[in-house]
Amino acid sequence: MARDSAYARLAFKILGEMSAIILLPALLALAGARVLAAQNVSRSVQLGLCAIAFALTAVLLVRRARSYGREFERMTKEPL
Repeated sequence: MARDSAYARLAFKILGEMSAIILLPALLALAGARVLAAQNVSRSVQLGLCAIAFALTAVLLVRRARSYGREFERMTKEPL
């Protein structure tokens, strides 16, 4: 029973952090696009900044996924 609750806590932790990692850069990109459009910045600069945001999001997701994978492996190896 304790192991089941540990798995559930890990699942909700993963869900919350991964959602935030995806949501925050998307919101910042939308806000930044509006600001850059108001400043008459070229479309190529906007696309470049969105590409950077996408790359950083991907890196963060991969790093956190590996971390959670190690945590899950550690949880499954621990004796009851």
